[in-house]
Amino acid sequence: MPTYATPAVTGQMRDKTDELIHDLSSCDPHVRQAACQGLGRETKTPSRAVPPLLNGIQDQNSYVRLAAATSLGQVARKGDEEVLEALIARFSDTDASVRRVACAAAGQVSNKSNARVLSALLARSEDRDGGVRRSAVKALEKVAKKEDPQVLAALFQRSNDSEAFVRYSAVEALCNLAAEGSPEVVNRMLELQSDRDSRVRCCATEALGRLAVRGDSRVLTSLLQCLDDEADAVRRAA
Repeated sequence: MPTYATPAVTGQMRDKTDELIHDLSSCDPHVRQAACQGLGRETKTPSRAVPPLLNGIQDQNSYVRLAAATSLGQVARKGDEEVLEALIARFSDTDASVRRVACAAAGQVSNKSNARVLSALLARSEDRDGGVRRSAVKALEKVAKKEDPQVLAALFQRSNDSEAFVRYSAVEALCNLAAEGSPEVVNRMLELQSDRDSRVRCCATEALGRLAVRGDSRVLTSLLQCLDDEADAVRRAA
């Protein structure tokens, strides 16, 4: 686990941090929630903010857990295994908002290609809640290395998600993680140019501009057809 160096701080900052840590023992969940939010802003003293936030993420109140997970994503050091384990534990939280924020925070804290985090995020990419699926997809984009076959397979699946905002995020991630000229990804982007959601069509069109091999006649034909799309954004992208 990374060590947290404690920088020199003013007395006013130290008193505020002490107050926030003390507030985490309040009987009022609103006070505990505000304390977790405040600790997330104490980015100059992570050595003092992280331990109480690790307690807050186990709070019985979901709003407190949500605030603690958010703040851990802001103040924890990259690769802090203790923080990552605490966040992964919240991937199965009963509250979808906590699961969503925990995925996002893990994406912020994790190093590239952390196998434990990738495995947990892949599982959450199939969560019953669309917001959690999207958060997992965006976190996978940060943690996975380019051309990771398991991650690409999961993103392909999510590009067919029932929720348009999940499909959009999956297309963005595929565009950034797939190899240029990948026939499978190019074919999928061509299919998505007929998606019912204009944001997805636009993103798929932009992805073709980055990934397609120059001179591909199928791509050129599809882009020409997109010039007649009902959405202005898609026409501009084409």
